[in-house]
Formats: sequence, C-alpha cells, structure tokens
Amino acid sequence: MTKSPHRALRYILVASAVVGALALSFALFPWHALRGPLASYVSHELQRDVTIRDLDVTFGRVTRVRLDDVSIGNAAWSADPSMARAASMVLYFSLGSLLRGEPDYVQLVRPDLLLERNSEGAANWQFDGGGIARWPQVTAIDVDSGTVRYRDPALRADVSVTLQTQAAEGEASSLRFSGRGKLNGEEFELEGRSGGLVALHRSGDPYQVRLNARSGRTMVDFDGTLIPGDPENVRGALRVQGPDLSQLYPIVPAPLPWTPPYSLKGELAHTKGLWMFRRIKGTVGDSDLSGDVQVDVSTRRAKTTAELASARFNYKDLGGFIGLPPGEPLAHAQTRAQGLEARRRALSPRVLPEKPLEIAKLREHDADVKFRGTSVKWGDVPMDNLVAHLKLQNGVLRFDPLDFTSPTGTS
Repeated sequence: MTKSPHRALRYILVASAVVGALALSFALFPWHALRGPLASYVSHELQRDVTIRDLDVTFGRVTRVRLDDVSIGNAAWSADPSMARAASMVLYFSLGSLLRGEPDYVQLVRPDLLLERNSEGAANWQFDGGGIARWPQVTAIDVDSGTVRYRDPALRADVSVTLQTQAAEGEASSLRFSGRGKLNGEEFELEGRSGGLVALHRSGDPYQVRLNARSGRTMVDFDGTLIPGDPENVRGALRVQGPDLSQLYPIVPAPLPWTPPYSLKGELAHTKGLWMFRRIKGTVGDSDLSGDVQVDVSTRRAKTTAELASARFNYKDLGGFIGLPPGEPLAHAQTRAQGLEARRRALSPRVLPEKPLEIAKLREHDADVKFRGTSVKWGDVPMDNLVAHLKLQNGVLRFDPLDFTSPTGTS
C-alpha cells in the first residue's frame, strides 16, 4: 500500500516528461519548413498558385499560426498574376478548433484583393472549375487596412475600396468601407458599413449592408441585406437621385427614358433575374410619381412592367418613353443629344414626335407601362384623369388606351 503513492508519482513524472518533451519538440520544430507543403496543398485545393514566405507557430492555451506574405494566383485569363495578397494572416486556434483544422479567429493584415470579370463575364473568384472557395467555419475575421479592387468591362468599372474592421465593446464587429474609381465611365465614390466578414460564411442568412454611392451627378443610398449564398437576393430601402434616369443603364438592366432631374425612393428587391422597385415615391422634373416597377432579365428579351401614378404630371417629364426631349424645351436638356432634340422639337407644331423611336437599346427590351394622372399638363392643354397604357414589344411602341378629360370633353 505504501508503494502506490510512489508509483502514481512516477506515472505523473513520466507523463509530465512526455508532455514536456512533446511541447519542446513542437516549440523547436522548424515550422517554417512546412510553408512549402502547406502552400502546395492550398494550391491544389484552389487550383491556383499559392505562396507563403514565412510560417510561425506558437503553442499555448490558444495556439497562434502566423503566415507572412501570402499570395493567391489569379485566373489564367487575367493580366494580373495575383488575385490576393496579405502582409500577414494570423490564425488563432483553441484545442477543439485545432483538432478540426479550422481557426476560431482570423486576422488579416493589409490584405489586397482583386475581384474582376473578363469581357465574357467570367469571374476570377470562381475556383476549381466553377466552384467558389469554401469559407472556414471561423467565429470572427478582422481586417486591418484592407483593399479590394473591382474591375468589370461590361460596367466600365474600376473601383478600389478600403476596408477596416471596427468593433465596439459589447457589439458584433462591423466592416467600414470607402472607395473611389470609375463606374459606367464616370467618377464613382462610395462609403458605408456592413456586417463583419465572418457573417458572409453563413450563406443563408441576410447580410446587412448600408452604403452611399455617387457616380457623376447620380447618388444612391441603400440600407438593406443580401444573401451571401445567393448574391442576387438583395432587399432594402433605396433612394436614388440624379440628372437623367437613362444614365442608370446598364447598372439598372433596362433602358430607362431620358428625363429631367429626378429624386425617387422605394423598396428594392432582386432575385433570380427579377428586379423590383416597389412603393416608389418622388419627383421627375416637375412631376410627382408613385407606383411599382419590375424588370425581368431572366429571359432572352428583358421586360419592364410598371404601374405608375401622378397627381401633378407634365407629359414632357417622361416624354423620353416616346423619343421626346425631357422637360420644357431647352430649359432642362441634360445632354447634347437631348439639347439637339429639344431645339428640333421647338420648331415643330406636333405634340408627338414624327420620327420612330430611335433608341437602339429599346429594341432589345419590351415594356408594359400603365399610368394614371390626376392633373396633367399636355402642351397648352390641361387634362384630368389621364389613363395610358404603353406597350413596347419587338421595337414597336403603342398606346392602348390613351384616355383623358379635357375642357372640350373626354377623349
């Protein structure tokens, strides 16, 4: 019986020695030598070249893995060899997450990411034959002095955005961003705030985004959500204002008419090739406007469907639907083309244009627009209770019906 305590003590000493030896082995192990095999493994998983300049491991209650000068190669079609770089990636593991091989927390120091599409629409963030890189199941991802650049020839876009994680005590971390560049060939700026990066791996949950953007004289405010696993699923409050609705194309995937300055707000929803702008309220030129607009781009020919109403309406504010210049002649012309048409119209006695619709983009889209106006100004003729149904199909424009009440009766 007296030997049992000594035997237990020997077991404890042996176990401590083994643990100490293992700890010493891990501490003295040349982890730096594993950077090559690790880079090769990740390269195989992503089907992209991956390089790591340095690898360091610090064991403890929380194990820290530091990767310095990490680089991920770009798609073969890109002119830039690198898609992503980071001065450092620091991964923190608890014992359980270390056994799973997935960190609890990741810190990215000066990451630099290039997201781009080519002229065929292919995206460089598609990995391994069309897949998207899998997110690790981490609890938090922080970004310190990050940069994202986005290029898209279809949108004539080249925008650089800076990222910085911010965390207040007792609150979930958020991501602040601001950027500038070119969009649709014009100067573009944006700033805003979103949920933390880690929330993006919860692919089915709404991801909160608030942003303010400006392109030329067009300004957009959005406060809503997107679904990370379904990026087309966007919902939120939208406010947009600018000099001419037609300048929103191709960001809005429908050729809107040229208009005088506008300010509109409503509820935006987008999913599966369908854009919906509901409960619209605002002004276009001197006219107030309300209603719903839907743009379906899921088929070969995109189609715009709208139900709009106005209590105070000047037909020239939306005359672009039928080729008229926006607003009163000369006073509100916003572009050279609008100015030329305004001067030509000033010499014409006709209310409707003589020439056929010449906006080439409209020939590739269909439209079905219903409109009701309470008090309408149509040239020098006042009208009440205007009811119009505009149909544009295969390049042919029709009004059916076009009814209104005038001082001389109902037409």
